[in-house]
Amino acid sequence: MHPVRSNKKYVLGIDIGGTGIKAKLFEVSGSNLPSVSGWESNQNTNKGLDEHVRQITAVVREANKYIREQGAALVGIGIASPGRFDEFGHIKPGTNTNLELTKGEFDSVNLKEEYSRAISDSFAALPPLYVCNDGNAMLAGMMDAIRTQTAEGLVDQNGKDVTKFGLAKQHVALFGIGTGVGHAIVNMDISGNDYKFVTDGHASKLRVKIDSQDWPMVEKAMKAIVAPDKIIAFPAEHEVRAEDLFRAPVINALADGYAEPDNAEHQAVLRFAGKYMARTIALIKSGQSQDVDSGNAWSDADKAEAAKTSVYLIGGKMGTRPIGKKIIEYAAAELKALNIDDVKLVQFKGDDNPQRQAALLVPPAEYRGGPAVAA
Repeated sequence: MHPVRSNKKYVLGIDIGGTGIKAKLFEVSGSNLPSVSGWESNQNTNKGLDEHVRQITAVVREANKYIREQGAALVGIGIASPGRFDEFGHIKPGTNTNLELTKGEFDSVNLKEEYSRAISDSFAALPPLYVCNDGNAMLAGMMDAIRTQTAEGLVDQNGKDVTKFGLAKQHVALFGIGTGVGHAIVNMDISGNDYKFVTDGHASKLRVKIDSQDWPMVEKAMKAIVAPDKIIAFPAEHEVRAEDLFRAPVINALADGYAEPDNAEHQAVLRFAGKYMARTIALIKSGQSQDVDSGNAWSDADKAEAAKTSVYLIGGKMGTRPIGKKIIEYAAAELKALNIDDVKLVQFKGDDNPQRQAALLVPPAEYRGGPAVAA
């Protein structure tokens, strides 16, 4: 018996982590994806390229089976993955080690092409498929909340409201402060609704110069943080990888435990984190940045694009909390000291839903309007 056709349309969001793969379906409502999911899957991550592609294929087929049973249509697939992606969708060497079974097996792989080949026989016509870094997905979630005006209380460091209209034609970036520091950049269109990603993100991998009086703080962090999360530093040049200056484990280690924004003893740590967040922004703005891995560095064109960034949305598990607000305050003070007055810092407190963020990698233009056709 065939299912009754419906006008329902779904977008599938898949979040790939080193330990788990989580997927959800989101029903389309006009140009929006409500947070309520009709189906979900959670499983441990299988290592190795071939096994990984088989696992993602199985997830997609299971989701599509659910959709077919409803007579609905799958109109897009968004997949958030570890790794740095070049402009052609290939994974930059050495940047997707969490999924490896053997060293380097994901290097230069185009995951979109791998997934597309594997799942194509499950569809009469392959739905739009978007595969991006998880930092891109996090920023996509933020931009959707701004676009739909569901993000509340967005103000910059000067207390001025931030809306989609004010972001039109701007370069907007993310700093997601958590275990690492997620980063991505979008260039907004004139409407403030649509955008395109520019560069591969990952300003977290830039080399930042440290003032001599702050080097003891770096040395303390280096002693506290050990493998596999060790700090990447270049003592001879007094330079440190950007994310090691304000990611959550480093801040907590320097504070001898979980940092608190109202703890007087922690203020020096938060001031350090804010100062070097601002220094990272200044470095990006200069267009003269250097990556810790020269082989994966931004091109001159990418550096020029990144330098146009005028708004930084601060999120992530630590960034959304009161401690994040305090870091922003210190970063704002440092930007002022550097005479940089054209950059907005905005704390973003939206919900963390990585599967929906992945689904939002599929632009609304792919599914707004038109009849639903079952796959």
